[in-house]
Amino acid sequence: MKSIAVALLALASASAVHAAPSAGMVLDLKGSASVQGKGGQHAIDVLDYLDEGQLLSVPAGSSAQVSVYKTQKVYQLTGPSTVRVTAQGLTATAGKSPVEVKVSENQNTGVKHPSGGLERPQAGVVMMRSIKAPEAAPPAPDQSPTNTNGAQK
Repeated sequence: MKSIAVALLALASASAVHAAPSAGMVLDLKGSASVQGKGGQHAIDVLDYLDEGQLLSVPAGSSAQVSVYKTQKVYQLTGPSTVRVTAQGLTATAGKSPVEVKVSENQNTGVKHPSGGLERPQAGVVMMRSIKAPEAAPPAPDQSPTNTNGAQK
């Protein structure tokens, strides 16, 4: 019975670790970058989540753009740079410091709120809205048979 309780406690604590929300996301990456955290060090890619406490390393010749959810800020990193990810932003630990990217207020990137006003979306939404959708193909000509003076085509 005691081993079942220990197993359930371990399972509950493991799922609590995965339930923690991410602190941010990689929006753009040119070259390579990696993160180091509790699970060791591994390479990252565009749209990967960043957890609080991780060390993000961008080598020389590479660059990355990262959004931080809580503060709704976007940061540009140019290598060589190593930063610590926190809910409040990115803190330089070695190399070049992160630079905050100003998102233009003049762009019509607001989201209509049910009250009729505009809400300011998170930085990731602004980035996704800047991608242009492909143009729609013209409709195909009507292929249905028509009646012309009693004769069908």
